[in-house]
Amino acid sequence: MGLQMLRGLPASRLSAGQAKAVTLVRALTVRPELLALDEPFAFLDDSRSRTLVEDIARIAEGGGTALVAAHCMYRGLRDVVSYVVEIVSGEVGSVAKLM
Repeated sequence: MGLQMLRGLPASRLSAGQAKAVTLVRALTVRPELLALDEPFAFLDDSRSRTLVEDIARIAEGGGTALVAAHCMYRGLRDVVSYVVEIVSGEVGSVAKLM
């Protein structure tokens, strides 16, 4: 995610996007079988968003599951997800199988 230049900086000096990227890298480092993400693309630039989509795809290709909650689907994510579940007023509104 291009975070090498942040080495040694205190967390208080990071931008919102940098802090989000550090958090995602920390979660992905352990190669989880199940990854739950809430608004993971918020504050990320396009380059880091694409990298995150690639990471989510690798989890799925490895037999894992990524759950992503988002108000808006990042454009590249639709190419790697199996299902989209729409929640409306706390209830399942629709389920679409994509792959």
